[in-house]
Amino acid sequence: MNYSSFPVYFLPLAREFHTSYAQISLAFSLRAIGDIIGGPIGGILVDKKGPRFMVLVGMLAGGIGFIVLSFTQSYMQFLLVLTCLISLSFSMPDHGVNAGINMWFKRRLGIAMSVASSGFSLGGLLLTPLVAWLVLNFDWRWAASSSGVIMILIGVPAALIFRYPKPGETDEEDNFPNTETSHGGQSCDETHKSTPILEPIITREFSFSEAMRTQTYWLLGIALALRLLAQITLMIHFVPILVLKDIPEGTSAILIAIASFFRLPIAVIVGYISDRWSRTKTSAFIMFLGVGACATVLFGPNYFGVGLLFALLFGAAHGANAITWAL
Repeated sequence: MNYSSFPVYFLPLAREFHTSYAQISLAFSLRAIGDIIGGPIGGILVDKKGPRFMVLVGMLAGGIGFIVLSFTQSYMQFLLVLTCLISLSFSMPDHGVNAGINMWFKRRLGIAMSVASSGFSLGGLLLTPLVAWLVLNFDWRWAASSSGVIMILIGVPAALIFRYPKPGETDEEDNFPNTETSHGGQSCDETHKSTPILEPIITREFSFSEAMRTQTYWLLGIALALRLLAQITLMIHFVPILVLKDIPEGTSAILIAIASFFRLPIAVIVGYISDRWSRTKTSAFIMFLGVGACATVLFGPNYFGVGLLFALLFGAAHGANAITWAL
C-alpha cells in the first residue's frame, strides 16, 4: 500500500465527505508536511533503534491507520487519521529501508536502491487494481480496511528480515583492492575495469550538525523537496487529472498500474547506469521525462492516448527516485 493507491481514494473521499478537491488535497499536503517535520526524528530513531524497528512500527501504524480510516465519519476524523497514523506508514518504513540498504551497499548503492524500490512498483502494479475494484464495486471503506489487513499480514513479517550486516559481510562493497593484485591474480587496474565506478566513494560519516553546515546538504535537501512536491502532487491527483481528460475512474486506476509496471525496468536500468556513469547526471536527465508528463496532460487533447503517454512518462520519471537516495 503506497502512494499508488491514494489517487483511487481521492474522488470517493471528496464525495463521501462533501468536500472540494482542494480540501482533500490539503489533507494529503498536511500528511507530507508531517513527513518533513518527522524526517529528522526518523533519522535519530534509525540510529538508535535500527531499520527493523522503523519498518515494523511503520507497517503496524499504517495497517491500523487504514482500518481506523474505514470507520471515519467526518472530514476532520479523516484528517486526523491520515496525518497521525497513516503518515507513519510511509515515513518510518522509508527511513528504515533506505538506512538498511545504505548499511549493506556502497559501490552498487544505485542499483541496490533501484531494485529495492521495485517493491513500490510491484505494489502499484498488483494492488492498485485490487483497491480500485473494491472502491468501485463495494465501497472505499472496504478498500481501506482491506488495505490495512494486507499491510499487517505482509508488512510485519517482511520487516523482520532487516538486520545489521555482520563483520566482514560488506567488505566487497566497502573496500577497494589495496594490494597490487586481487583475488585470482587480477591486477587492480583489471579489477577496476571489470567493475567501473567513475565517481569516488566517500565513506566519511557526518554527524547531523556537521551535515547541516555543508552546502551539499542544503542543495540536496532543496532539490529533493522540489522533486517530491511535483511528483506527489501529480500522484495524488492522478485520477482526478485523467477524469478531467474524459478517462473513467476505473481506467485511470489501470493507468496507475501501467505507470508502476513501467517504473520497474526503468528503475533497474537507471540504477545500473548511475553506478557506472553519474548518479547526479542520470537523475537529472530522467527528471526531464517528468516535465514531459506534465506537458502531456496540460496541453494534450482529451482522449485515452494522452493518459497512457502521461502514465508512461510519469512512471519512467518515478523510476529515478531511488537514485536520489543513493547520492
